[in-house]
Amino acid sequence: MFKFDSTQFPIVWIGVEGNYDPVTLRELTENELARRLERVPGVASVDVAGGLRRQILVELSKEKTTALDLPVDRVLNILSAENQNIPIGEIDEGDLTYLLRSPGQFENLEDIRKLVVMTKNGVPVYLRDIAEVRDGTEDVRSLVRINGKPGVRMQVQKQSGENTVQVARAVRLEMERINREVPGVKLSVTNDSSVYIERSIAGVREAVLLGSLLVILIIFAFLRSWRSTIIICTSIPVSIVGRLPCSISRDTR
Repeated sequence: MFKFDSTQFPIVWIGVEGNYDPVTLRELTENELARRLERVPGVASVDVAGGLRRQILVELSKEKTTALDLPVDRVLNILSAENQNIPIGEIDEGDLTYLLRSPGQFENLEDIRKLVVMTKNGVPVYLRDIAEVRDGTEDVRSLVRINGKPGVRMQVQKQSGENTVQVARAVRLEMERINREVPGVKLSVTNDSSVYIERSIAGVREAVLLGSLLVILIIFAFLRSWRSTIIICTSIPVSIVGRLPCSISRDTR
């Protein structure tokens, strides 16, 4: 059970399909397409799902780690400690201040393989000696298909207080520009909550017009005079509009 706010519900679901592998399509969606949609006025955030994330897999050998009496936690801590950029201070030059850092993140697989995890009898033990390091992907836990092909899904959330219909229209316009400007990618709307709002508004308008027509016909059927009917049908909405400010002022007090 959880507390749910309807304003946090996505207003537009977008399907992304393209001539790319799942990893490339996911990276393209996160790094370019989602950021373009986030710049649309009224959009709060864009969540991305589907595709595959790139992962560097380090598969330890149980036999080798046991023989060296090397705990797995120690390997994890070494990997985490060595794969980070460290700030080393700042330099002031006139009115400018330059922040300095020591780059320490791994740049390729060979940097990971050459990592020293321990020293045995004065001999360094490298990660490549006890593990296989390869470039892979995360485990598949969910699957998104667009028109029967693997794809990526984006969920657009609007900012609080913004008009859902206007934001959805702006998102659609940006989608059209993306389809024209980004080759090999096609964006399509899979669900749009603004459609139901527009249908509801259209239903209210239709009900008002139909009700007004029925009122006119009923009044004419009793009075048998178009002049009297027009006078009454004109005075009713005028009297209602004239009473609105009075009602609002009373409710405010």
